[in-house]
Amino acid sequence: MKDKDKRIKELEDELQDFKKKYEKLKKEFEELKSSHALTVSNLKKALKIKPSWNKIPKSPGAHLGHKGYARHIPERIDKIRELSPKRCPHCNIQLGETQEIRSRHITDIKLTSKVKTTRFDIHRKYCPQCKKLVEPEVKVALPATKYAAILWICLVSK
Repeated sequence: MKDKDKRIKELEDELQDFKKKYEKLKKEFEELKSSHALTVSNLKKALKIKPSWNKIPKSPGAHLGHKGYARHIPERIDKIRELSPKRCPHCNIQLGETQEIRSRHITDIKLTSKVKTTRFDIHRKYCPQCKKLVEPEVKVALPATKYAAILWICLVSK
C-alpha cells in the first residue's frame, strides 16, 4: 500500500509540474500570438496586402432566359474613320496584318449644329512581342462611352 501511495504522490507532483509548465507555455504563446498579430497587420498595411476572397465567383453573363441588352447603333452615321495601328503602342514594334476589325460609334453634339455620329472601324493587330491583340486609342472619346469627350466636359462643367 505504501508503494501505491508513494507512486500516487509522485504522479500528483509530476502533474503539478506539468500544469505549471503548461501555464507558462500558454502565457508565452499568447504573448507571441499578440505580437505576431501586430507584426502581420503592420506588414499587411506596409505591403498593402488585401484579404483573400473565399467566395465562389459568379458565372459571367446573363441568367438563362433573360433578354440581352446592348447600346443601340445609331440609324444615321455621318462619318466613318479607319483607325489602323502601324506600331504596337506598348513596345513600338512593327505590326503585321489586321486580325479583326471592331466598330465603335461616337456621338458628338455640337452646340451650334446637329448631332453627328462617327463610326470608328478599329483594326486590331497581333503584336508578336507582347503576344496580344493591340488597337489604336480613340482619342475623341472617353473609354467605354458612346459620346465625345467634349460633350462630357460640357455636361460636367454645368
